[in-house]
Amino acid sequence: DEIVDFRDLPVYASYVTQVLSTGAKLRNKLKWFNAISVNATKEQIEAISQFQFARLVKLVAGSKADIDIPIAPPALADEIMTTLNYGQSSIQLNQINAISAHELGFKGQGILICMMDVGFKQSHQAFQNIISSGRLIAQYDFINHDFNTDFDTSQDPDGQADHGTVTWSTLGGESSTHLYGPSYKANFILAKTEVVSSERHIEEDNWAAAAQWADSIGASVISSSLGYRVFDAGQGDYEYSDLDGNTTIVTQAADLAAYNGIAVCNAMGNQGNIPGSITAPADADSIISCGAVNPSGTICDFSSWGPTYDDRTKPEVCAQGEQTVCADPGNMNGYTYSSGTSLSTPLVGGASGILLSAHPNWTNMMVREALMMTATKTDS
Repeated sequence: DEIVDFRDLPVYASYVTQVLSTGAKLRNKLKWFNAISVNATKEQIEAISQFQFARLVKLVAGSKADIDIPIAPPALADEIMTTLNYGQSSIQLNQINAISAHELGFKGQGILICMMDVGFKQSHQAFQNIISSGRLIAQYDFINHDFNTDFDTSQDPDGQADHGTVTWSTLGGESSTHLYGPSYKANFILAKTEVVSSERHIEEDNWAAAAQWADSIGASVISSSLGYRVFDAGQGDYEYSDLDGNTTIVTQAADLAAYNGIAVCNAMGNQGNIPGSITAPADADSIISCGAVNPSGTICDFSSWGPTYDDRTKPEVCAQGEQTVCADPGNMNGYTYSSGTSLSTPLVGGASGILLSAHPNWTNMMVREALMMTATKTDS
Protein backbone atom coordinates (compact mmCIF):
# COMPACT_ATOMS: atom_id res chain seq x y z
CA ASP A 1 0.00 0.00 0.00
CA GLU A 2 1.16 3.51 -0.75
CA ILE A 3 1.85 5.76 2.23
CA VAL A 4 0.44 9.26 1.88
CA ASP A 5 0.34 11.82 4.68
CA PHE A 6 0.63 15.56 5.24
CA ARG A 7 4.36 15.46 4.51
CA ASP A 8 3.53 14.80 0.87
CA LEU A 9 1.85 18.19 0.57
CA PRO A 10 4.02 20.76 -1.26
CA VAL A 11 5.45 23.73 0.59
CA TYR A 12 2.89 26.55 0.43
CA ALA A 13 3.70 28.47 -2.76
CA SER A 14 2.80 31.90 -1.37
CA TYR A 15 5.31 31.49 1.45
CA VAL A 16 8.03 30.51 -1.02
CA THR A 17 7.25 33.56 -3.14
CA GLN A 18 7.47 35.87 -0.14
CA VAL A 19 10.85 34.45 0.92
CA LEU A 20 12.24 34.83 -2.60
CA SER A 21 10.94 38.39 -2.76
CA THR A 22 13.76 39.30 -0.35
CA GLY A 23 16.28 38.42 -3.07
CA ALA A 24 17.22 35.07 -1.55
CA LYS A 25 17.99 32.33 -4.09
CA LEU A 26 16.05 29.07 -3.83
CA ARG A 27 18.11 25.91 -3.40
CA ASN A 28 15.70 23.14 -2.38
CA LYS A 29 12.07 22.69 -1.42
CA LEU A 30 11.87 20.23 1.48
CA LYS A 31 8.23 19.23 1.74
CA TRP A 32 8.94 16.61 4.40
CA PHE A 33 10.03 19.45 6.69
CA ASN A 34 7.58 22.09 5.38
CA ALA A 35 10.70 24.11 4.63
CA ILE A 36 12.92 25.52 1.91
CA SER A 37 16.64 26.17 1.79
CA VAL A 38 18.05 29.30 0.20
CA ASN A 39 21.26 31.18 -0.40
CA ALA A 40 20.80 34.48 1.41
CA THR A 41 22.75 37.46 2.71
CA LYS A 42 22.63 38.52 6.35
CA GLU A 43 20.14 41.26 5.46
CA GLN A 44 17.93 38.82 3.56
CA ILE A 45 17.99 36.39 6.47
CA GLU A 46 16.88 39.16 8.82
CA ALA A 47 14.01 40.01 6.46
CA ILE A 48 12.95 36.37 6.19
CA SER A 49 12.94 35.98 9.97
CA GLN A 50 10.31 38.74 10.20
CA PHE A 51 7.71 36.75 8.27
CA GLN A 52 5.04 35.41 10.63
CA PHE A 53 5.04 32.03 8.89
CA ALA A 54 8.81 31.58 9.43
CA ARG A 55 8.90 29.40 12.53
CA LEU A 56 12.66 28.83 12.38
CA VAL A 57 15.54 30.26 10.37
CA LYS A 58 18.89 28.51 10.74
CA LEU A 59 22.05 27.49 8.95
CA VAL A 60 22.30 23.87 7.92
CA ALA A 61 25.84 22.56 8.32
CA GLY A 62 27.30 20.46 5.53
CA SER A 63 30.56 18.67 4.91
CA LYS A 64 32.43 16.64 2.35
CA ALA A 65 31.88 12.98 1.71
CA ASP A 66 33.66 10.72 4.18
CA ILE A 67 36.25 9.74 1.57
CA ASP A 68 37.73 6.29 1.83
CA ILE A 69 41.19 5.23 2.84
CA PRO A 70 43.43 4.30 -0.12
CA ILE A 71 45.38 1.06 0.23
CA ALA A 72 47.73 -1.02 -1.83
CA PRO A 73 46.15 -3.92 -3.74
CA PRO A 74 46.13 -7.14 -1.68
CA ALA A 75 47.78 -10.38 -2.62
CA LEU A 76 45.54 -12.39 -4.93
CA ALA A 77 43.17 -14.72 -3.12
CA ASP A 78 41.59 -17.90 -4.42
CA GLU A 79 38.56 -16.98 -6.49
CA ILE A 80 35.26 -18.76 -5.99
CA MET A 81 34.36 -20.54 -9.21
CA THR A 82 30.72 -20.21 -10.30
CA THR A 83 28.87 -19.84 -13.58
CA LEU A 84 29.89 -16.17 -13.55
CA ASN A 85 33.51 -15.13 -13.45
CA TYR A 86 33.47 -12.71 -10.53
CA GLY A 87 37.21 -12.20 -10.43
CA GLN A 88 38.41 -10.87 -7.10
CA SER A 89 34.95 -9.47 -6.31
CA SER A 90 33.96 -13.04 -5.42
CA ILE A 91 35.55 -12.52 -2.00
CA GLN A 92 33.38 -9.57 -0.95
CA LEU A 93 30.25 -11.14 -2.45
CA ASN A 94 30.76 -14.53 -0.86
CA GLN A 95 31.12 -12.89 2.56
CA ILE A 96 27.49 -11.69 2.31
CA ASN A 97 26.25 -14.82 0.46
CA ALA A 98 25.41 -12.80 -2.64
CA ILE A 99 26.84 -15.43 -4.99
CA SER A 100 24.48 -18.07 -3.61
CA ALA A 101 21.58 -15.67 -4.19
CA HIS A 102 22.74 -15.05 -7.76
CA GLU A 103 22.80 -18.78 -8.42
CA LEU A 104 19.17 -18.91 -7.26
CA GLY A 105 18.34 -16.19 -9.79
CA PHE A 106 18.13 -13.16 -7.48
CA LYS A 107 20.30 -10.30 -8.71
CA GLY A 108 18.30 -7.20 -7.76
CA GLN A 109 16.19 -7.39 -10.90
CA GLY A 110 13.04 -5.27 -10.81
CA ILE A 111 14.25 -3.21 -7.83
CA LEU A 112 14.82 0.55 -8.09
CA ILE A 113 17.91 1.66 -6.16
CA CYS A 114 18.92 5.26 -5.53
CA MET A 115 22.63 6.05 -5.27
CA MET A 116 23.46 9.30 -3.42
CA ASP A 117 26.99 10.61 -3.84
CA VAL A 118 29.29 13.21 -5.40
CA GLY A 119 28.61 12.21 -9.01
CA PHE A 120 29.22 9.22 -11.25
CA LYS A 121 31.50 8.61 -14.24
CA GLN A 122 28.93 6.88 -16.38
CA SER A 123 31.32 6.03 -19.21
CA HIS A 124 33.09 3.48 -17.02
CA GLN A 125 32.96 -0.07 -18.35
CA ALA A 126 31.27 -1.30 -15.16
CA PHE A 127 28.08 0.64 -15.97
CA GLN A 128 27.67 -0.08 -19.66
CA ASN A 129 25.26 -2.99 -19.24
CA ILE A 130 23.08 -0.86 -16.96
CA ILE A 131 22.97 1.98 -19.46
CA SER A 132 22.59 -0.09 -22.64
CA SER A 133 19.69 -2.05 -21.15
CA GLY A 134 17.84 1.11 -20.12
CA ARG A 135 18.18 0.52 -16.39
CA LEU A 136 19.49 3.99 -15.58
CA ILE A 137 16.01 5.39 -15.01
CA ALA A 138 16.68 8.96 -13.85
CA GLN A 139 19.37 11.26 -12.50
CA TYR A 140 19.48 14.69 -10.90
CA ASP A 141 22.25 17.03 -9.79
CA PHE A 142 21.09 18.68 -6.55
CA ILE A 143 24.22 20.85 -6.51
CA ASN A 144 23.84 22.54 -9.91
CA HIS A 145 20.14 21.75 -10.39
CA ASP A 146 20.35 19.97 -13.72
CA PHE A 147 19.79 16.46 -14.99
CA ASN A 148 23.42 15.38 -15.32
CA THR A 149 25.20 13.52 -12.52
CA ASP A 150 28.22 12.66 -14.64
CA PHE A 151 31.52 14.51 -14.29
CA ASP A 152 31.06 17.91 -15.93
CA THR A 153 34.28 19.73 -16.80
CA SER A 154 32.38 23.02 -17.14
CA GLN A 155 31.32 23.13 -13.51
CA ASP A 156 32.87 20.30 -11.48
CA PRO A 157 36.17 20.39 -9.59
CA ASP A 158 38.71 17.63 -10.07
CA GLY A 159 37.66 14.41 -8.40
CA GLN A 160 34.00 15.39 -8.15
CA ALA A 161 32.66 12.10 -9.55
CA ASP A 162 35.30 9.69 -8.25
CA HIS A 163 33.69 8.60 -4.98
CA GLY A 164 30.31 7.92 -6.58
CA THR A 165 31.91 5.89 -9.35
CA VAL A 166 33.45 3.67 -6.69
CA THR A 167 30.25 3.21 -4.68
CA TRP A 168 27.89 2.63 -7.61
CA SER A 169 30.22 0.06 -9.14
CA THR A 170 30.48 -1.79 -5.83
CA LEU A 171 26.70 -2.14 -5.67
CA GLY A 172 25.70 -2.54 -9.30
CA GLY A 173 28.75 -2.84 -11.52
CA GLU A 174 29.02 -5.66 -14.04
CA SER A 175 32.21 -6.73 -15.79
CA SER A 176 33.17 -10.36 -16.23
CA THR A 177 36.51 -11.34 -14.65
CA HIS A 178 36.64 -8.02 -12.78
CA LEU A 179 33.56 -7.06 -10.77
CA TYR A 180 29.95 -7.87 -10.09
CA GLY A 181 27.87 -5.88 -7.65
CA PRO A 182 25.34 -7.74 -5.48
CA SER A 183 22.42 -6.09 -7.35
CA TYR A 184 23.99 -5.90 -10.79
CA LYS A 185 20.61 -6.38 -12.49
CA ALA A 186 18.76 -3.65 -10.57
CA ASN A 187 17.37 -0.39 -11.95
CA PHE A 188 19.04 2.82 -10.79
CA ILE A 189 18.47 6.50 -10.15
CA LEU A 190 21.46 8.72 -9.39
CA ALA A 191 21.52 11.74 -7.07
CA LYS A 192 24.48 14.12 -7.03
CA THR A 193 24.34 15.80 -3.61
CA GLU A 194 27.88 16.39 -2.37
CA VAL A 195 30.64 18.87 -3.31
CA VAL A 196 34.17 17.55 -2.83
CA SER A 197 36.20 20.74 -3.21
CA SER A 198 34.49 22.96 -0.63
CA GLU A 199 32.57 22.71 2.60
CA ARG A 200 29.25 24.50 2.37
CA HIS A 201 26.04 24.66 4.31
CA ILE A 202 23.88 22.87 1.80
CA GLU A 203 24.86 19.18 1.60
CA GLU A 204 22.38 17.96 4.20
CA ASP A 205 19.57 19.82 2.46
CA ASN A 206 20.68 18.27 -0.82
CA TRP A 207 20.55 14.83 0.81
CA ALA A 208 17.03 15.47 2.12
CA ALA A 209 15.85 16.77 -1.26
CA ALA A 210 17.34 13.71 -2.97
CA ALA A 211 15.57 11.38 -0.54
CA GLN A 212 12.26 13.09 -1.35
CA TRP A 213 13.02 12.74 -5.06
CA ALA A 214 13.86 9.06 -4.68
CA ASP A 215 10.61 8.49 -2.81
CA SER A 216 8.61 10.31 -5.50
CA ILE A 217 10.05 8.07 -8.22
CA GLY A 218 9.45 4.87 -6.26
CA ALA A 219 12.89 3.81 -5.09
CA SER A 220 12.95 0.78 -2.80
CA VAL A 221 16.56 1.19 -1.64
CA ILE A 222 18.83 4.17 -0.94
CA SER A 223 22.57 3.59 -0.73
CA SER A 224 24.41 6.57 0.75
CA SER A 225 28.11 6.52 1.57
CA LEU A 226 27.99 10.01 3.08
CA GLY A 227 28.33 11.16 6.66
CA TYR A 228 28.14 14.40 8.63
CA ARG A 229 29.74 15.32 11.93
CA VAL A 230 32.87 17.49 11.63
CA PHE A 231 32.65 20.76 9.70
CA ASP A 232 34.72 23.77 8.73
CA ALA A 233 36.02 25.95 11.53
CA GLY A 234 33.41 28.38 12.71
CA GLN A 235 30.45 26.44 11.33
CA GLY A 236 29.84 24.24 14.35
CA ASP A 237 30.49 20.52 14.58
CA TYR A 238 27.85 18.05 15.64
CA GLU A 239 28.27 17.00 19.23
CA TYR A 240 27.73 13.42 20.32
CA SER A 241 24.48 14.57 21.94
CA ASP A 242 23.19 15.54 18.48
CA LEU A 243 23.44 11.92 17.31
CA ASP A 244 20.26 10.82 19.06
CA GLY A 245 18.25 9.84 16.00
CA ASN A 246 16.12 12.98 16.05
CA THR A 247 18.28 16.09 15.79
CA THR A 248 20.15 16.52 12.51
CA ILE A 249 18.30 17.34 9.30
CA VAL A 250 19.91 14.48 7.41
CA THR A 251 19.00 11.97 10.14
CA GLN A 252 15.39 13.12 10.16
CA ALA A 253 15.30 12.85 6.36
CA ALA A 254 16.72 9.32 6.48
CA ASP A 255 14.08 8.21 8.97
CA LEU A 256 11.31 9.86 6.93
CA ALA A 257 12.52 7.97 3.86
CA ALA A 258 12.39 4.77 5.90
CA TYR A 259 8.91 5.72 7.15
CA ASN A 260 7.87 5.96 3.51
CA GLY A 261 9.05 2.41 2.89
CA ILE A 262 12.60 2.81 1.59
CA ALA A 263 15.40 0.57 2.83
CA VAL A 264 17.98 3.25 3.63
CA CYS A 265 21.58 2.00 3.87
CA ASN A 266 24.10 4.56 5.14
CA ALA A 267 27.77 4.43 6.05
CA MET A 268 28.76 4.58 9.71
CA GLY A 269 31.80 6.73 8.92
CA ASN A 270 35.56 6.29 9.05
CA GLN A 271 36.22 8.03 12.35
CA GLY A 272 37.90 5.08 14.05
CA ASN A 273 37.12 2.43 16.62
CA ILE A 274 36.08 4.75 19.42
CA PRO A 275 32.68 4.37 21.11
CA GLY A 276 30.30 7.05 19.89
CA SER A 277 32.29 7.89 16.73
CA ILE A 278 29.17 7.43 14.59
CA THR A 279 28.27 10.09 11.99
CA ALA A 280 24.84 11.33 10.89
CA PRO A 281 22.57 10.01 9.45
CA ALA A 282 23.78 6.61 10.67
CA ASP A 283 22.17 7.44 14.03
CA ALA A 284 18.69 7.24 12.46
CA ASP A 285 16.62 4.58 14.20
CA SER A 286 14.90 2.99 11.20
CA ILE A 287 17.73 2.69 8.68
CA ILE A 288 20.48 0.14 8.08
CA SER A 289 23.76 1.65 9.26
CA CYS A 290 26.78 -0.10 7.78
CA GLY A 291 30.15 -0.77 9.34
CA ALA A 292 33.22 -2.30 7.69
CA VAL A 293 35.09 -5.57 8.16
CA ASN A 294 38.13 -6.96 6.39
CA PRO A 295 37.98 -10.05 4.14
CA SER A 296 38.43 -12.26 7.21
CA GLY A 297 35.49 -10.69 9.01
CA THR A 298 37.41 -8.61 11.54
CA ILE A 299 36.16 -5.08 12.23
CA CYS A 300 38.31 -2.50 10.44
CA ASP A 301 40.17 -0.08 12.68
CA PHE A 302 38.71 2.93 10.85
CA SER A 303 35.06 1.81 11.05
CA SER A 304 33.05 4.13 13.31
CA TRP A 305 31.30 2.73 16.36
CA GLY A 306 28.03 3.35 18.14
CA PRO A 307 26.15 3.53 20.30
CA THR A 308 23.95 6.47 19.47
CA TYR A 309 23.59 9.14 22.13
CA ASP A 310 20.32 7.54 23.24
CA ASP A 311 22.17 4.22 23.62
CA ARG A 312 21.01 2.28 20.57
CA THR A 313 23.41 -0.28 19.11
CA LYS A 314 25.01 0.71 15.82
CA PRO A 315 25.85 -0.43 13.17
CA GLU A 316 23.08 -2.84 12.22
CA VAL A 317 25.40 -4.89 9.98
CA CYS A 318 28.87 -4.87 8.42
CA ALA A 319 30.25 -5.91 5.05
CA GLN A 320 33.69 -5.92 3.47
CA GLY A 321 35.14 -2.41 3.58
CA GLU A 322 38.81 -3.27 3.22
CA GLN A 323 40.46 -4.46 0.00
CA THR A 324 37.07 -4.08 -1.71
CA VAL A 325 37.08 -4.40 -5.49
CA CYS A 326 35.54 -1.44 -7.32
CA ALA A 327 35.77 0.58 -10.52
CA ASP A 328 38.87 2.73 -10.93
CA PRO A 329 37.57 6.30 -11.41
CA GLY A 330 40.84 7.24 -13.09
CA ASN A 331 40.62 4.54 -15.78
CA MET A 332 37.32 3.95 -17.57
CA ASN A 333 38.28 0.32 -18.25
CA GLY A 334 40.12 -0.28 -15.00
CA TYR A 335 39.41 -1.76 -11.58
CA THR A 336 41.07 -1.25 -8.24
CA TYR A 337 40.73 -1.80 -4.50
CA SER A 338 39.56 0.68 -1.91
CA SER A 339 38.62 0.79 1.77
CA GLY A 340 36.09 2.54 3.97
CA THR A 341 32.52 2.19 5.15
CA SER A 342 31.73 3.80 1.80
CA LEU A 343 32.57 0.41 0.28
CA SER A 344 30.72 -1.77 2.77
CA THR A 345 27.54 0.31 2.45
CA PRO A 346 26.83 -0.41 -1.24
CA LEU A 347 27.43 -4.10 -0.57
CA VAL A 348 24.67 -3.95 2.06
CA GLY A 349 22.54 -1.85 -0.29
CA GLY A 350 23.03 -4.47 -2.97
CA ALA A 351 22.12 -7.24 -0.53
CA SER A 352 18.92 -5.31 0.20
CA GLY A 353 18.14 -5.31 -3.51
CA ILE A 354 18.69 -9.06 -3.67
CA LEU A 355 16.27 -9.65 -0.78
CA LEU A 356 13.60 -7.48 -2.37
CA SER A 357 13.96 -9.22 -5.73
CA ALA A 358 13.52 -12.54 -3.92
CA HIS A 359 10.69 -11.24 -1.69
CA PRO A 360 8.91 -8.43 -3.58
CA ASN A 361 6.23 -8.14 -0.90
CA TRP A 362 8.67 -7.51 1.94
CA THR A 363 8.73 -4.11 3.61
CA ASN A 364 11.93 -2.18 4.20
CA MET A 365 11.80 -3.07 7.88
CA MET A 366 11.54 -6.76 7.02
CA VAL A 367 14.67 -6.35 4.89
CA ARG A 368 16.41 -4.62 7.79
CA GLU A 369 15.45 -7.37 10.22
CA ALA A 370 16.48 -10.13 7.81
CA LEU A 371 19.91 -8.58 7.28
CA MET A 372 20.43 -8.19 11.02
CA MET A 373 19.44 -11.83 11.57
CA THR A 374 22.28 -12.92 9.28
CA ALA A 375 24.90 -11.12 11.36
CA THR A 376 27.41 -12.92 13.53
CA LYS A 377 29.59 -11.46 16.25
CA THR A 378 32.80 -10.33 14.62
CA ASP A 379 36.31 -10.20 15.98
CA SER A 380 37.38 -6.70 17.03
